[in-house]
Amino acid sequence: MELAIAYIVEAFHNMGCSLARLHEGEHIIDIPALSKHIKVKYRMYQILEHNNLIKQDVAGIFVRTLTPNAFENNLLASTGVQLADCLTGRSDPLPILFGTAKARTLMENVYTHAPMFRAGTITLARYLVKVINTFSESRPIRILERVAGTDRTTKYLVESLAATEQSFRYTFTDLSASLVVAARKKFAQHDFMQYSVLNIEDEPAAQFLNKFDIVISTNCLHATRGLTQTCTNINKCLRPGGVLCLVELTRNLPWFNVVFGLLEGWWLFENEESNILRVITASPSAVVNPITMEMVTMKRVGGVAVKVNIYYPERARLRRPSPPAPMIHGGGHFMLLRKDICPSQTRMLLAARFLPVSVDYRLFPETTLLDGPMQDVCDALAWARSVLPTLSLRRAGIRADGTRVFAVGWSTGGHLALTLGFTAPSRGIQPPEAILALYCPTDYEGPFCRRPNLPFSHEVDTRLQYNLLEGFYDRPITAFNPPSTKQALGGWISQTDPRSRITPHMN
Repeated sequence: MELAIAYIVEAFHNMGCSLARLHEGEHIIDIPALSKHIKVKYRMYQILEHNNLIKQDVAGIFVRTLTPNAFENNLLASTGVQLADCLTGRSDPLPILFGTAKARTLMENVYTHAPMFRAGTITLARYLVKVINTFSESRPIRILERVAGTDRTTKYLVESLAATEQSFRYTFTDLSASLVVAARKKFAQHDFMQYSVLNIEDEPAAQFLNKFDIVISTNCLHATRGLTQTCTNINKCLRPGGVLCLVELTRNLPWFNVVFGLLEGWWLFENEESNILRVITASPSAVVNPITMEMVTMKRVGGVAVKVNIYYPERARLRRPSPPAPMIHGGGHFMLLRKDICPSQTRMLLAARFLPVSVDYRLFPETTLLDGPMQDVCDALAWARSVLPTLSLRRAGIRADGTRVFAVGWSTGGHLALTLGFTAPSRGIQPPEAILALYCPTDYEGPFCRRPNLPFSHEVDTRLQYNLLEGFYDRPITAFNPPSTKQALGGWISQTDPRSRITPHMN
């Protein structure tokens, strides 16, 4: 197959379409062919597409794909064509790889975009984000990176960590003073960055001892003389309970030797185990996934616990408190519970930097509308303003801003949200800064409320004999859903469920 593809690519080149010279996304020309060869010509396009050399864009036009291993191949070509000269001393591999801006860009592209390096960088960044988001101490977390000739990994890690808005200090180190100076200019906009020259093979200076919560070394440990001594020095830089991340490739690929093998540092190791590249990660304990929801009892009344769910973002927020957003479920005032809110809209609130809080309330008719749902929702507003900001929440880094509250409700929950506009001031509570009421009833004296409420246009089965009081409880409740064995209409009303039968009699 590879030989057939090579012949097709060569034919395209001879007819004016050099795939090797096209960049990703550039159009593939329609190569000329005799009418009797049209079918085989189109089959050749299909073969190239099947092997991911070309693809069709949204308009159905063939375009060039990203060349597999393009970055590695370009780097290999820089030394490969001069391999004999490098081996005999006629050429110096160091200037070839690092001597010009073009060469340095070529090297950076490999570490940034080549899948074998990019996958490791992304995985490391995700790991570090989880660590920093679960860091429980009030001080900034301290990170040391030992860099090996390129700061592309640093750039990705720094941007990922900065997005968490957590407080941290990031110390960039390299053996080369010139690279440290260049990094200082590149990351000058980040006030959390610090810089130092560091040879990790030497005994660490006092400024590094027992100082760092995280030490990172990517693709440079293999270039040291002794793994044991190097790791010992790294360990001295860690605080008690610190995390060590050493990342190396797991296979010694031939092209490494044709490129990096020409550099003296590639062969510094004095122990045989350094011939084997490996991935090393160390941590004193497993990283716990951040909590995304916490249940809290808002109040107790008449032996009934009224609860709320607090929803947290995946990434913690330390710098700015978030305005609470009480979310009030629907259900005709007599069914459902706090979990019956829209997940996608909860995610929208989190993305907008709100702190969503879904609210339970005592259901009608075990209590009156005024004394149950309306009072509990108003109490939830007061709780969000004065109590929630003072709570020690299970999710570190989350704070509520009680001076700004946004209420949202669905269906009859929207009605309850709107009532906050007059119930809160009557109790001396500041009403919400904003209210979003979605598809809620607003006129309980209109024509709709004066005729039987037949859900989903279903006529009540007059042959079905039942006692309406069967759906009532002898004490207030805050949650109800029909049993899973009942066939529910719209997800929460079933004609065979005693509680659901209240619906036609509400008006």
